[in-house]
Amino acid sequence: MSRFLTEPKTAKTSFSADARKVNLTIGSSCMQGWRDTMEDAELVEVDLPGRGNVTCLAIFDGHGGDVVAKEVAKEIIPILVQTDGFKKFDGTDPTLLVSALRDCFLAVDDRLRETVGVDNRADEIGSTGLVVLVTPKFVISANVGDSRCIMSQKNSQKPIQMSLDHKPDLEAEKNRIVAAGGTVFRGRVSGGVAVSRSFGDFWFKRNEENNPNKKPWDHLVIAEPCVNVIQRDSHDEFLVLCCDGIYDVMSNEQVQRFVRDRLKEGKKPEVIAELLTDECLNKGSRDNMSVVIGPSTVKVSHATTAPKLNLSIGSSAMQGWRDSMEDADVVEVEIPGSVNGACFAIFDGHGGDFVAKIVAKEILSNIAATEEYKQYDGSEPRKMVTALSKGFLNMDESLRTNELTASTADEVGATGLLILVTEKHIFSANIGDSRCILSKSQNQTPIQMSLDHKPDHETEKLRIVAAGGTVFRGRVCGGVAVSRSFGDFWFKRNEEGKPEKKPWEHLVIAEPCVNVQPRDHVKDEFLVLCCDGIYDVMSNEQVQRFVRDRLKSGKSPKDTAELLMDECLNKGSRDNMSVIVVVFNAKKK
Repeated sequence: MSRFLTEPKTAKTSFSADARKVNLTIGSSCMQGWRDTMEDAELVEVDLPGRGNVTCLAIFDGHGGDVVAKEVAKEIIPILVQTDGFKKFDGTDPTLLVSALRDCFLAVDDRLRETVGVDNRADEIGSTGLVVLVTPKFVISANVGDSRCIMSQKNSQKPIQMSLDHKPDLEAEKNRIVAAGGTVFRGRVSGGVAVSRSFGDFWFKRNEENNPNKKPWDHLVIAEPCVNVIQRDSHDEFLVLCCDGIYDVMSNEQVQRFVRDRLKEGKKPEVIAELLTDECLNKGSRDNMSVVIGPSTVKVSHATTAPKLNLSIGSSAMQGWRDSMEDADVVEVEIPGSVNGACFAIFDGHGGDFVAKIVAKEILSNIAATEEYKQYDGSEPRKMVTALSKGFLNMDESLRTNELTASTADEVGATGLLILVTEKHIFSANIGDSRCILSKSQNQTPIQMSLDHKPDHETEKLRIVAAGGTVFRGRVCGGVAVSRSFGDFWFKRNEEGKPEKKPWEHLVIAEPCVNVQPRDHVKDEFLVLCCDGIYDVMSNEQVQRFVRDRLKSGKSPKDTAELLMDECLNKGSRDNMSVIVVVFNAKKK
């Protein structure tokens, strides 16, 4: 019989972890609440042994005591990793983990008979079990009992319930119980336990005299899990694992909305888990409560080289906390024409992604079509400077005539940062606030190749005012937050009295700032191109130091780009993030 306190115990045990190999940040919290004892146990293992890059999240909700829940939490991973399915799993075939989890649950239950179940000590002590395995490609949920896991996706207001509540009055479960010789009375198996599947509870798993070889799945209460597999994609937002102390008072949709709203406010998963237990206590939950939250931080990453220029390149992009991904990037290790060069670019969209995507697709061809680009032979950098400036303006003008953007890009735009590396020079052209730094060996301060085009920057503000606009709260006419961009045509209109307004006379313009640095094949160390989602939380010097330290430790440019985004996510960045790291493999003198 459950016993309750006169006042709830609201002290929490909470922690956080990063599972970088599977792109998860994790927070968990548990509270005893009104119960006279704490019978829940939870488990977070960010890196299981093996070849598959597997993270394990689990909750075990005990009843009749805590001994079974604690023993399962202790034994389940050692038994799981010894199953044939787990040993064979290399990240590609999720059915191996399905069979591994099933075998593991049954083996754990058998082990309990030999440990806590000796001398009938666990006849009426048991535990639910919810185990979620996350790999780079899949999420696999296995459960017995009524602890629950939901998967939230950014494009849906209704979460996916990955687990199944094993209640005795569920039709399929009731039929199984009756077929095994039992009854369901007041929602309990033979009037006893309130779940139809669990670890322990061995009174309900006895072999009758006339059926001595009863199989584990033939008992009144069984430990065979229901297993569900979902393939991960870019819409994945977060997982929430909870015991029934949460879902007794909140629906799946309410939990999804609660977690989503707090994530958008910038709260960390650990804090949100604590707030969720408080919310449920206030809503009347009388049970122990345990919560594990795992937001997804899926990245799209690439690695390549430019052998002719002696470059190593890594890029990565992450949607982060935004409800959509509006960034686009370009990595071209060979550029059109006769000049040996490579192009790297980031376009950070706002109001939508289509301007950024179109510019990423067409910008290089617009630059290459200019006469100055065609005349450039590598010796006169001023020709490339002119080509870049004309290419940006031509690109913006072509957006006005593009059927996808002509009538829809009034308040949709994108910053633009483009770098050309040749044998003799590094060219940077940018509009907006994406940024490129050049690090030179032995220098502690990098060279900022780009200029942040913010409306309250003195020269930009003067230009905006001269064009008839204002700067209000750091925005052009209270609207767009950058003073130069592609698209944003509401801010590039021709007035009646000035029908021939030049492109550079508008409130927001697409004329780039172009910078040239001569190549130094000894001192040039690396370039880092980032959108403002990085520089919102890190300075140029911090980025330089972070990248330099990771490269010195042997990390590849791609790994370094991914780690830089993780660092900024942990520092509180709320934006999409895109990073390109270009390493100059310095030639010896």
